Amino acid sequence: IPAIHACDVLITDPSGELVTHRSPEDALGDPVCRYTIGRRHSGYCQVELDFVDFNVEYSPGCIGSYVQLDGHRFCGTALRGQRKNVTFDALGNVHIVYKTDTVRMDRGFHLLFRQLVCPPGNPVRSPGGSGKYNRL
Repeated sequence: IPAIHACDVLITDPSGELVTHRSPEDALGDPVCRYTIGRRHSGYCQVELDFVDFNVEYSPGCIGSYVQLDGHRFCGTALRGQRKNVTFDALGNVHIVYKTDTVRMDRGFHLLFRQLVCPPGNPVRSPGGSGKYNRL
């Protein structure tokens, strides 16, 4: 599967690669990219994100450029070489937001992703999210 370089995409592949090397022209046109990894089927519970490279302009509190993942912002080189497992939300998605400002352009990030199969007996949210039941 070729690496995904596009912005604002829905990805349903069970595994792949995201690369966000942006030029200043890209940042002036659209400084926010949204990537949604959609659950391939209900047998998947999480997405493993392996950050091969991560270089996003650092600012205190990551208020300038950042990557937002699972409700948290990351900037600088915080995720370089890191592996994170993120649980699908109630709609079966994992969202990654990449915001750049026009002050300075860094490399962005390069990550490998793969959807992880739910372990046997793993509790899965019931439709509507009101309770849990065990996977058979």
